[in-house]
Amino acid sequence: MLLGLPAEPKFRRFTKHDVNSVSGRSKFRHLGAPNDAMKMLQQRFCKWFLRSADYAAKQRAWLTHATACRSGNRTLYNVLPHRNNRFFYLLDFHDAFGSVNPKRLVAVLVEMEPDLAGEAEELQAFLENNFFAGKNGLVQGGNASGDLFNLYVGCLVDRLLKDILADNAITYTRYLDDLTFSSPRHITREARRKIRAVAMQAGFSFSWRKCEYLDLRKRQTVMITGVGLEYGGRIFVPRRFFRKAKAIFHAAAKSGSEIPLCVVEGFASPIYDSIPVDQKRNRLETKLLTQYLKAKEAAYRRR
Repeated sequence: MLLGLPAEPKFRRFTKHDVNSVSGRSKFRHLGAPNDAMKMLQQRFCKWFLRSADYAAKQRAWLTHATACRSGNRTLYNVLPHRNNRFFYLLDFHDAFGSVNPKRLVAVLVEMEPDLAGEAEELQAFLENNFFAGKNGLVQGGNASGDLFNLYVGCLVDRLLKDILADNAITYTRYLDDLTFSSPRHITREARRKIRAVAMQAGFSFSWRKCEYLDLRKRQTVMITGVGLEYGGRIFVPRRFFRKAKAIFHAAAKSGSEIPLCVVEGFASPIYDSIPVDQKRNRLETKLLTQYLKAKEAAYRRR
């Protein structure tokens, strides 16, 4: 895999203060920007391993609950399964990518592809050199990082929750490190403890300020990975995001504006992606999408 690369594969490490445009939550992320050689290497790895027939079979078995980093995924798919439930248990991993252990990751990959058992040490060294940032864990920003993280959690956490989910009538989805559990009936403390124990056994800890248990009938709304869900099943985008999108669309529609088309479309995509086709848009959503079409037309003419 290292043959013919244009240079030594490397990541440029940096920290970014990331603010989610929909939910408004912010966090510092430790990221890696791959050079061209690293991009090529990770693409080769994906093509060689993660897109094999064995991977496809394990993907169906292990990633039933995963709703990110898979072809065709939308944020909406992380919310839709929970529309008719009342009780919600939300968990968020702390330093999720940093908690991935290279030795355990190799064990997951070997379980997926048993023929690699005799090359486990070489595979671990290869991963540590090209996919990990020392003690900081799996690098965020690599082409294969999302796939590897999904496999890791799918194998060590998701599939081990099967009996707990079935015994307690719990619906579960996972958007990378955001775990959402819901049920039409109360999720007991014992069930919640067992769920946490599975994740902790896999080496994960939690960002407790983002974790909560709630009764949607009392709370009326819940935010799931930035998308709102009302008691009764209506899905919505937060008003905070609407205000930002409205300002962007208004500015982009003006003559002389320098706001590019990609920014305009970027603010429109959460609205389109988060509202189900079977749900009628309200007046505010309809008005905002009309403003988007005007801004899009203006930005397109400036290209």
